[in-house]
Amino acid sequence: MTNKYWIECTDKNTEYFIKYYLLKHADTISFINKPWREVSYFIIIRKKGTKNDKKFIDTLEKLRKNFIKKENKNKHSIYYYKFSDNIKQMFNTKKLFNQLTPEFSKNFYGFEDPTFYKNNKIIGGVISHENYFYVYLDNKQKENFEKKKIHLRTD
Repeated sequence: MTNKYWIECTDKNTEYFIKYYLLKHADTISFINKPWREVSYFIIIRKKGTKNDKKFIDTLEKLRKNFIKKENKNKHSIYYYKFSDNIKQMFNTKKLFNQLTPEFSKNFYGFEDPTFYKNNKIIGGVISHENYFYVYLDNKQKENFEKKKIHLRTD
């Protein structure tokens, strides 16, 4: 049985350990796409992160061969991808926070809050703009995290 734990990323070592754990164990990844608007003087100039945004189209094309499915939820979409070596390499070269806000991400433009899966079960995720991870751990995994001095919260 696993439990959900929250981890605040307060240093590089914590981020590195969590990133290593997720890259090693995940076989699928999903991203949230929430289009946003560029506004100037209270006038909408253009919508970003949509099928009309060239940067977003380029991102979709770069990830296309690993595409699994897309689900539409309210005002956003969730894109699922096989977590291939290519996508893992894109993650391995980037910080997980701030780099994964939709408008500033080089490799994942238009996407945020990645969720990681193994055998169709969530093993963890990132709240990109808040410096928080969440992970689902069994007792042995929890002990390994605690040995690395990773502070786990249950709330």
